[in-house]
Amino acid sequence: MLQFLEKYTVAQKGVGTYFIVFGVVFFFSTMVIRIIFGRSLIFTGLNWGSFSSALILTASGIIYRAYCDHIHRKAAATLFENETEYVKTEYSRMEKVAKDFRRYQIVFSALAFVTLIIAVFIHSKMVKGVFFAATILFVGMLAIEYYSRNSIKDYTQQLGEAMRKALKKYAWEV
Repeated sequence: MLQFLEKYTVAQKGVGTYFIVFGVVFFFSTMVIRIIFGRSLIFTGLNWGSFSSALILTASGIIYRAYCDHIHRKAAATLFENETEYVKTEYSRMEKVAKDFRRYQIVFSALAFVTLIIAVFIHSKMVKGVFFAATILFVGMLAIEYYSRNSIKDYTQQLGEAMRKALKKYAWEV
């Protein structure tokens, strides 16, 4: 079980790393936008939106990686203490994560769509730039989150198999 936990944790920390990288790309895009396009209102808005997105993404990536380490330590400690309790607790948690994954994808899609619509129809060029940056942010987050889909699915399946084995063993002993 430990190898599946390790694989899942590495994949999830990869998501955090992608958030950080995406944030750094956004940060450098603010410099490029300023150098190439100067101070036109739409690009000033895009610049501010990109800078805000860079801060949000970088902070999110750092926090998420720390959260993954915390969850890993907690799960590994439970695994070493009581494997049955680990499987039960972790399977319950991962079923919720797998169920909520689709909801997160829908939310990021809706946010990307709404910010794009606002960016297209708003008249203020500076605000339009901010909303274009927000659209890019949400589409990027959607793509990065999608990357974690397989690790969530695989880990949940492994836990489900372990849970079924534990239930069979328990039923066999009774």
